[in-house]
Amino acid sequence: MFARISSLIILVFALTSVKALAQVGTSNSNAADASKANSHDHGDDNDSPASLNMRETREKWRLEAEEKEHRELLDRSDKAAHLSDELKKSLVQNNAFSGGDATKLTELEKLLKKIRKNLGGGGDENDSVNEVKPASLAEAFNQLSEAGASLNDGLKKQTRHEISADSIDKSNEMLDLIALIRNFSQPK
Repeated sequence: MFARISSLIILVFALTSVKALAQVGTSNSNAADASKANSHDHGDDNDSPASLNMRETREKWRLEAEEKEHRELLDRSDKAAHLSDELKKSLVQNNAFSGGDATKLTELEKLLKKIRKNLGGGGDENDSVNEVKPASLAEAFNQLSEAGASLNDGLKKQTRHEISADSIDKSNEMLDLIALIRNFSQPK
């Protein structure tokens, strides 16, 4: 009888222990689930395939946006070089500064400001780097055309990851020349 009571006590003790362990395991599991839910809410769940796919997609979009921005910069640079060359040719051909040239000059100025901003250059303050000021309108257009070609070549040689202080200086120089051309062309 004593053996029977002892085995019954051992059985009850064993069942109680198993039940207690099951409750501890469940509470730990609930705590882990709550922790996982909290980390998912805060975007810390780095191991799920969906999360990895989402990060890869965002990175791909970021790279595509950077490439598009760089292509636009190069297109603006090409157009600026073309406009500055057209202005020079127009002055040589007409021997005067016309209304159509003023429109092209304004368009060139807008392009240069966008280029400078894209490169990380400052606002409208022009720190003149061109020490040799042109003495005539023809010289100003020649310098503008040369600076446009130089800016375009410099931007084509650099990658989208580079920031060129020389290109920012060239765009500032061209903006200074535009202001000077406007002064030359205004009636006195």
